[in-house]
Amino acid sequence: MKKGRNAIMIVLVIVAIYIFYTESMPLKISADELIEAYEKNSPQADDNFLNKEIEVTGTVKSYYNFENKNSLLELNSDNRDTRIYCIIVTADNEAMANRLIKDTPVTVVGKCNGLAKGVFSNSIYIVVKSIK
Repeated sequence: MKKGRNAIMIVLVIVAIYIFYTESMPLKISADELIEAYEKNSPQADDNFLNKEIEVTGTVKSYYNFENKNSLLELNSDNRDTRIYCIIVTADNEAMANRLIKDTPVTVVGKCNGLAKGVFSNSIYIVVKSIK
């Protein structure tokens, strides 16, 4: 009987570790795939990405440094209507983003805020945790 309990405990610990590990891993996606997901079905894209940590790979379009406000890193979107703006909230990430030049490959890890409502509609925002 004791062996059965130990086996069950081991299985439960393995399942818990697996769930923790997979939940803490950011969802990996390209900038084009993220834009396509939002253009195809915005509610479904929100279900998949909104308020979740994602890792987006793309290339730099522009970097906007605003005085007394968060800077923005825009990823290329192949002339689509939807844009991706990465909100830079730390000095380290701002320094890194400031060194990036147009068309440089970049990977951004951060929380997806989904499509903007209002003034900057058709823009997907990501609050940056790190830049690779």
